[in-house]
Amino acid sequence: MQGSIIPYGYAASNIAELEQLMRDERTYLVDIRLSPQSRIQAFTKPMLEARFPKHYIHMPELGNINYRSPEQGIQIASPVRGIERLVRGIRQGYTLVLMCGCRDYESCHRRTVVELLKRALPEVGVTMPEMESKQ
Repeated sequence: MQGSIIPYGYAASNIAELEQLMRDERTYLVDIRLSPQSRIQAFTKPMLEARFPKHYIHMPELGNINYRSPEQGIQIASPVRGIERLVRGIRQGYTLVLMCGCRDYESCHRRTVVELLKRALPEVGVTMPEMESKQ
């Protein structure tokens, strides 16, 4: 049994939509922000750890080092290590919600991570959340 991934940008959503994605016990929230902070209290690392105990993983190795300087382009901190961890989870049958704060998937590093993952595991299923597919 192979898992899948769901790219999720919370700026275009709310915590209720995330909770709906997280209903399945085989789903993990993988926070791919370099720094897991947010102006929205519900999306800070401590709040996410409390809300999804044992199902929240912060993976700064998949964060964009240039998140404060978008003009420099997307640069994933440690893509090889991060993608290897995602592949292991997917091969174990887990659904991984790849979360960051960006509203637009097309210009976000989530897209870069998904592309890298698809190169490593071409058969991986990618499900776009309802709010992402409306953009």
